[in-house]
Amino acid sequence: MLKNFKIEQANPSHFSAVTSIWNPIIRDTLWTFNDKEKSPKDVETMISERNKNGHLSIVGVSDGKVVGFASYTQFRPGTGYKKTMEHTVIIDQKFRGCGLGKRLVAELEKDAVSKEVNCLIAGVSESNPAGLSFHKSIGFNKLCILPNIGFKFGKFLNLILMQKKLSG
Repeated sequence: MLKNFKIEQANPSHFSAVTSIWNPIIRDTLWTFNDKEKSPKDVETMISERNKNGHLSIVGVSDGKVVGFASYTQFRPGTGYKKTMEHTVIIDQKFRGCGLGKRLVAELEKDAVSKEVNCLIAGVSESNPAGLSFHKSIGFNKLCILPNIGFKFGKFLNLILMQKKLSG
């Protein structure tokens, strides 16, 4: 399914493609609690900020087409959280289940370990069983459920926090 697959550092030539993968998830699912679609400028600002802080943003490319995006940033502001990162991973609907997400997150983990990050956090909507299963399959453990913390499509939603230790 994935032909000529490679992982690249996200750059301006990818921003529009990233929005075309992300916006259907925002618009049509309860996987994210955000209901405002992203523009290429929004993605540029986000990646620029993450780059400035030394946090990796990457894309998966197959036959010249962006088919996935992954990035991480500090879990919460403040110096006490500088060793804990939260990641984002989104995969084009046509390419889910091919191992692309695992490869992208593995690349994030490798980068994070090189920067002495202690753990990665995943905030996964309880309404996203595939996302929960994916994270469990790559070694994330469920920490807690934050009930009714999100609101979208007229209903309250639960967020599940998951964690993967990267160091000792």
